[in-house]
Amino acid sequence: MDLPLLKIPLLSVFGNGTLRIVVSDVNIAFKVDILGMGTGEAIETLDLTIKDFSFAVTGVFDDVELSKEISDVINKNTTKVLNTYMNKVSHFIKTVLNKIIDIIISNLISLPISEDAESFSEIEYELIVHEALNHVFTSLV
Repeated sequence: MDLPLLKIPLLSVFGNGTLRIVVSDVNIAFKVDILGMGTGEAIETLDLTIKDFSFAVTGVFDDVELSKEISDVINKNTTKVLNTYMNKVSHFIKTVLNKIIDIIISNLISLPISEDAESFSEIEYELIVHEALNHVFTSLV
């Protein structure tokens, strides 16, 4: 992704450059308990691993060395932070997903039962998912 940054003549505020972020070799392993649906425990375990993270920025203040230094620091420290706190990150993601599942399940249960299989439209489902995500993210803030 190439992001031209703000440049003012005689004063380079941010510089002209690019930003690249690559996350690869992401593995997610989880165990689901169907009986836990709607109880906050649908996902019993979730393990997340990220083996490769790469960050590169160019053009920061139009300074090649500064850009390289920033890229190196972010690459080195992001990998350390991810490895150090991956259990907490996995637990956080599991908690958020369980909340989303609970909200979706409770909304599905509250829908009126209809013999017409097509009465549950894609729009209703999208609204339920949207409401679930909105609830989770507003409760996090």
